[in-house]
Amino acid sequence: MLEKGLIQAIKDYAKMLGMTVETDIRADIMLEEETEEEIWRIAQEAINNSKKHSGTSMIHLTSYRDDEMLILKIRDNG
Repeated sequence: MLEKGLIQAIKDYAKMLGMTVETDIRADIMLEEETEEEIWRIAQEAINNSKKHSGTSMIHLTSYRDDEMLILKIRDNG
């Protein structure tokens, strides 16, 4: 699923669940494959929780770098 990149995988997964993802990507960051896979799993869980608990149809994803950290924020409109 990550062949097209992490952000596209997140969008595709949300679409599969009937949701839309609005993105605000503030940095192009190269990640190690293992790290990218871990972030993917966290994003999947966040999307599932949004769908299950808020019944939302829209996810807002923000990603940026803060010093040596990658910040990934996922919020819903529910």
